[in-house]
Amino acid sequence: MTLARSAVRRAAEPILSRIAHRAAALVAGDDATTDLLFGPAGRLNTRSITHHEVDELASQIGSTTGVTDADVHVAQAFRALVELECRCVGRIAGTTTNVLGKLTAAPLLLPKLDRPVRVLEIGTLFGLFAAGLDRQLLRYGHDHEIVIVDPLESVQLQPERERATDPTGTPVTEATVRNNLRLGGVDLNRVRIVRGMSTDPAIQTEVGGPFDLVIIDGDHSRVGVAADLAWVETIAEPGAVIVMDDYGDAGWPGVQAALNEHLAAGSKLMLRGVASTSAFLAMPA
Repeated sequence: MTLARSAVRRAAEPILSRIAHRAAALVAGDDATTDLLFGPAGRLNTRSITHHEVDELASQIGSTTGVTDADVHVAQAFRALVELECRCVGRIAGTTTNVLGKLTAAPLLLPKLDRPVRVLEIGTLFGLFAAGLDRQLLRYGHDHEIVIVDPLESVQLQPERERATDPTGTPVTEATVRNNLRLGGVDLNRVRIVRGMSTDPAIQTEVGGPFDLVIIDGDHSRVGVAADLAWVETIAEPGAVIVMDDYGDAGWPGVQAALNEHLAAGSKLMLRGVASTSAFLAMPA
């Protein structure tokens, strides 16, 4: 028995040594694991989130959707976000609370339909958000079809900013989007990609409609957002949910200005609420 215990101790010594080394690194603040997984390296935003941020976001989602356990829904969406960015290439644009707000509130606001939900995403970047939305819609029992409209011209196009390579180093191409959708577990038969600008009348005709859920995340200029809102109002089904991304984001002041002006001008759209930096609107049934 003594010899057996001695053998176990000898076998365990390398493992215990590694554990002690890791513990010392954590105490010294020299452990890189969390930063490598959740930090901003290779993307614009960290994926770390505080308890206060979770509580605040859950409160906003609860006020917008009426659910009483929004924190549980946020937790599920967070795991999906981290998993998708680990599995796919590129990134999901937006801060952690911004992405979680959209992934959580949009499917919760949708009414149950006896047919597939028709989804339009204006601006997709690498397609990861579409993959996350696909997963969230299925989580809440919404069969669906997705149309994506984006120029997909190697880099993200914003008229108020210079063309620049994404911090991930990944090209913005249709091949990237399709592969990310596949890696994210999306059935590509339920997705249609239309390459072009959402403000182009020919592209609008090709996109078609009507839609039950629209994510507006394309041209962030005041003029571009106004044009997208005017178009979306003509293709939104009664009862549709419209998500205006980056509303209230100081880096994109044209978004909030354009939406506020659109609502003040007598729009049929009704503001349901705001979660993080996304406004959620509804087309009256």
